[in-house]
Amino acid sequence: MLQRFLDSGKPTLPGVVVLDEDDALNYSDVSLPPLWGRLIFKRDCVTNHLNKVFSIFPNEDFYGFAADDLVPEEGWDVFLSKRCEDIYIAYGDDGIQGEKLCTHSFIGGDLIRKVGWMQYPKVKHLYGDTVWKTIGSELGLLRYYPEIKTTHLHFSNGGTYDKTYAERHCGNDESAFVNWKENEWSVSKSQLLEWQLIKLINQRGEV
Repeated sequence: MLQRFLDSGKPTLPGVVVLDEDDALNYSDVSLPPLWGRLIFKRDCVTNHLNKVFSIFPNEDFYGFAADDLVPEEGWDVFLSKRCEDIYIAYGDDGIQGEKLCTHSFIGGDLIRKVGWMQYPKVKHLYGDTVWKTIGSELGLLRYYPEIKTTHLHFSNGGTYDKTYAERHCGNDESAFVNWKENEWSVSKSQLLEWQLIKLINQRGEV
């Protein structure tokens, strides 16, 4: 699936492929694009992998995430990266959720640094994009582009239900999301709104 993702999307921006150490040899023959590398971690949930990547690369202008069962159209990465700017969440049509959920999005680097993570640390696999959709929706930071096709060949959308899906770490992701929204989000929202206002004022002062 990884080679299919690379062949279809033809990414031209720098990137990394994150592999579990007990599975890395299965991808040794995958041909990576220029400016791409491999990171090999101990097997863990997707959230911990993403946040570890952020800890290694904390100063990027933007961050994008794509699972290997994504089949994007060529140019998707450059298009979305130019539209997430410092604080926005840019995403295309994944063929399942459409505008409803910002799956496989590009997020401005300043926003990632402000919240301190790429994926909310208390979820393991699911609801990470739901957290970002909540943040983006309530702060007016979502940028949806239906013309950008980032088709997600999830097993619910014509993909194969394989070992990776079967072994995914989900934990209590739904309850973790509900707890975040009910008990943490109001405080975080106030802080983000204040930060967002200061950023906009500073940007206008630079014009």
